[in-house]
Amino acid sequence: MGPAIQIPVPKGRTVTGKFYKNVVLRKLKNYYKSRRPNYRTKYVRLLHDNAPAHKARIVTDILESEVTVLTHPPYSPDLAPCDYFLF
Repeated sequence: MGPAIQIPVPKGRTVTGKFYKNVVLRKLKNYYKSRRPNYRTKYVRLLHDNAPAHKARIVTDILESEVTVLTHPPYSPDLAPCDYFLF
């Protein structure tokens, strides 16, 4: 199973915690509400890497209260997405 939704970042835009909270998380929530009539945030699970936007305080506060964030090993070469094409 692949990603549920892909949200492109406008060219020249930097993804910050504020952008991630206001754009990405809002679009993800709207996606689930439109596709699943019995939407419950507690059933949504996100797998993040250690990007600064994912670890920003404004993002972690929202995520702790609304969704389940799966833990990710900090520097695991086994889970590097850029290496998936090698297999």
